[in-house]
Amino acid sequence: MIIPISEKRLVPIGSCSPWSKNPKAVKKSDYDRCKRQILDLGLYKPLIACPPDKSEPGDWIILGGNTRLAILEDLNQDEVEISIVYPKNEAERLKYALSDNDIVGEIIEEKLAELAYINREKINLADFKINLAPPVSLETITLNLTPEAKDAAADLDEELAGSAGLMEAEIKIIVPKENEAEIREWLANGERGTAPGLGKGVMKRCGLL
Repeated sequence: MIIPISEKRLVPIGSCSPWSKNPKAVKKSDYDRCKRQILDLGLYKPLIACPPDKSEPGDWIILGGNTRLAILEDLNQDEVEISIVYPKNEAERLKYALSDNDIVGEIIEEKLAELAYINREKINLADFKINLAPPVSLETITLNLTPEAKDAAADLDEELAGSAGLMEAEIKIIVPKENEAEIREWLANGERGTAPGLGKGVMKRCGLL
């Protein structure tokens, strides 16, 4: 099987526009960190771009690298390298964007800490953030944000509001043994998606609803 390699091209930065539906937001502090990294290391990988549709501006829509695009514009960069892809629809655009930010592998804390300590005089450790929390699947996040999950959260809020003096609620969940590991992982990381609809989301994942 031959895996196709996308075309790379150097284009004027003014011909690139950020994807208006980009599901990623960046805090100012993280934007500044990324900017310092670019100034230190340069731009070592291309932005992921696709042709625009009729309603979009410019010659290229950036699906991966919107933060880098904004930084390069701030730095008055004239050109940028892009990797060109041709998604057939909005779903494929999202797949490219998610793939570009996908988390593969896990950080071995001891090895990283040892390397960082040895090189601490040469690296500004504050310029890098490491996510050590277990990654959460898109399926889990989507289940948490379904209309049904939001309705369940609203119902629970209403019940708690009507219970005078009740500040906390304990929920006991009985799940099939084969689902235990998955549910434990889901509960441990549920807040990374959203807390609302917790009970209903768990029941769905257990096949009980």
